[in-house]
Amino acid sequence: MKDIFFQLLRIGLWSDVKIDEDEFLPEISKDDWENLFLNATKQTVEGVFFNAFEILNQKSLPPENLLIKWTVRIDQIENRNKKINSLIGNQWRWFRNNNLNPIMLKGQGIAKHYASPLRRGTGDIDWYFDSKSYDRALTLLKRRGITLDIEGFFDVSYTSNSIIVEHHRKLFDMENPFKNKLLKKLLSTRENGLVSINIDSEAITILSPILQIVQVNLHILKHQLGFGIGVRQLCDSARLYHAYKDKYDSEELMIIYKKLGVLKWIHVLHHVLVTGFGLSEDKLPFSIPNKIDSSWMLEEVWQSGTFGYYDDRYKYGKRFFLSVQPDSLNRIFKSFKYYSRLVPFEAISYILNRLFLKFFFKRNL
Repeated sequence: MKDIFFQLLRIGLWSDVKIDEDEFLPEISKDDWENLFLNATKQTVEGVFFNAFEILNQKSLPPENLLIKWTVRIDQIENRNKKINSLIGNQWRWFRNNNLNPIMLKGQGIAKHYASPLRRGTGDIDWYFDSKSYDRALTLLKRRGITLDIEGFFDVSYTSNSIIVEHHRKLFDMENPFKNKLLKKLLSTRENGLVSINIDSEAITILSPILQIVQVNLHILKHQLGFGIGVRQLCDSARLYHAYKDKYDSEELMIIYKKLGVLKWIHVLHHVLVTGFGLSEDKLPFSIPNKIDSSWMLEEVWQSGTFGYYDDRYKYGKRFFLSVQPDSLNRIFKSFKYYSRLVPFEAISYILNRLFLKFFFKRNL
């Protein structure tokens, strides 16, 4: 099942740039198609698969009743993306009217690089503010009577029009506090390179190519250190590398990874993107070293589902104070076992920070 899943994923993910692989598809039973739909939903890549259906031969498509069900699901995803785009435009106008200049992270800024942007699985709307603007934005939201939820020291969230919106004052998801100075310098030296994309007739500010790649990949690492990350988030990384080739300094990106202490992990991530997700190796910023084993990471991504919420390996586990997810203690220390050899200081910092937050941080506002 996993092999067929990733084969179809690769066809859909690169439907706009590669020939189809239909001749290599095995015969897929009705039950297997149902399982593929279930897994695509868990991984929020239904739209990527649907791209594949548009170029496959008729004999390789799902049964008609499932294809209809899949089509309805795609309509829902596209409508939600349109709803999110409208909210982004409205929020941006409100921000600017109040002299706020946030940067939109991930989400629709990545979707634009997909073959079919409106089919990318949806998530939250994420805005980054500097400290001064972050506090001002919270004050203005409170005056409007909006209920705010604290998400750690650096994030706050609220719901608008049934969509979760998050405000961040920490741009990069790194746990190691000794890298904070380097990350602040990285942002300050790159602020003039910020770019914008058009959403709902507004020029929305997003990160420059090199910063966006770093931010998205560090976000993946953060969740891998915890309860897991899903297929869609690695699709995001693959599409960014493809879209931004030759739009940043590859040597500079390698230096950044080295200074952050994540280069060993990056090599494994790159290997997964090439072997599992079909990214052309020439789209990577630098070559992958020999004898890299990434099979374990691909298996973890496959088993985890989106942010680890659908990991059947732990669904009957006990619940601990670390998380609402079952068997959280075992999961975190299993992640530590995997990643401590690649990013030791980041892995240790993740556990220490999580324990600190649980014991000392009050989760309401």
